[in-house]
Amino acid sequence: MRVMLISNLYPPKGLGGYEIAAFDLASGLSLRGHEVRVLTSPMDQVQPASAGDVHRVLGLKTHGPTPDTTLSVARFLHYEAAVSQVDNSLILRQQLREFEPDHVMVFNLVGLGGIGLIDVLRRTQTSWSMNLGDTVPLGLTAGIDPGVLDVFGVDPLNYFNDVPFISVSSTLTDEIESSGVRLSRDLLFIPRGIDLTGVTHARRPDDGITRFVFVGSLHENKGVGLLLEAVAMAREHYPRFQVDVFGRGEDAKYKTLANQLGLDGIVFFHGFVDRQRILAALSAADAFLFPTSEREPLGQAPLQAAAMGCVPVLTEQSGAAEWLSDGAHCIKIRRTAEALATAMISILSGETDVAALGHRAQRYMSRSLSYDRYLDAVEAFIERLSSRPAISSAPAISAGADEIVALDARAQTVLHTVLRTEGNP
Repeated sequence: MRVMLISNLYPPKGLGGYEIAAFDLASGLSLRGHEVRVLTSPMDQVQPASAGDVHRVLGLKTHGPTPDTTLSVARFLHYEAAVSQVDNSLILRQQLREFEPDHVMVFNLVGLGGIGLIDVLRRTQTSWSMNLGDTVPLGLTAGIDPGVLDVFGVDPLNYFNDVPFISVSSTLTDEIESSGVRLSRDLLFIPRGIDLTGVTHARRPDDGITRFVFVGSLHENKGVGLLLEAVAMAREHYPRFQVDVFGRGEDAKYKTLANQLGLDGIVFFHGFVDRQRILAALSAADAFLFPTSEREPLGQAPLQAAAMGCVPVLTEQSGAAEWLSDGAHCIKIRRTAEALATAMISILSGETDVAALGHRAQRYMSRSLSYDRYLDAVEAFIERLSSRPAISSAPAISAGADEIVALDARAQTVLHTVLRTEGNP
């Protein structure tokens, strides 16, 4: 099969788990004999050589909070990020004509003008699906003027209800639907597999020091502040342990907090490092600390930790917690510093046998949530979809370049009219 993947970011450029998931899926499907092409955005620096057929041709606008600018400029940037960048739509149209994919799987389209890309997929009657690792349907429609969306035939309530989805958790789909967006019943729930091909398991140092690891963006939604507070509480009982923190974000803020709490020599900030180093750290650690927000769609890192035999200690309502059993593969906690500290103390005291727990977690991941089983499920999902009529909410419509350009122009005209009406020239 010929499979096209579309993602706003793609390794080595990235923010979190979804772009790594796209890379792993592209690699896995290629190894199984499928012809895979990836469409993504350029790198900020000199582009490294990429494995496989990776086309860094899509323009990327802001995919997070808009810069501090005027309201009209912010609204237009939001339009280009979520609704339409006509150049990207034309590039996708040309790529579809050249590659002729049997199926297209989209990941995060925010920043690429995602509605416009979806419109091209619909217009060309392409078989496609969405691989959900976050609330992408909300990111593409929230805060956009209804008149602009109407140009593209988008009713946020129903626009995605005929799109097949692969979702990492029901936590994620529940959040999307509770926000007023109906999703298709054609849903495959499965966490993204952990590819450990070629990974060497490090030996845990026999020095009597218990090692904890955190991997993720350094922001409050990941619970970094809670983690540091919990470390300070645990230190009062068992001072001989260390916590290795991998990731970037509000580095200065949390380094200052760690210093204020007197955690020098206990907490070590390593910044952004390559994946192999993270996996090596996980395999040499006793437990993985993940006091993330309750709305965390999945959290790939706890599953990576489990696959390496490193016991996840995670928020009980997060997405990854759906796939792991408390006391069998992980330790689930309420999202408080006190609860995290209690879990850490149970490990430090020996009350929790992390060696046995880690062994069960690793065995479970290798059997029930293995990378091969993930690929099997995705492969079957794609093959089923590619053999049926393409997704479309309307009969086949023109996908000519002139029509695509005209659609974008109409939407921009509506947007400018709205801005003038609101007094934003």
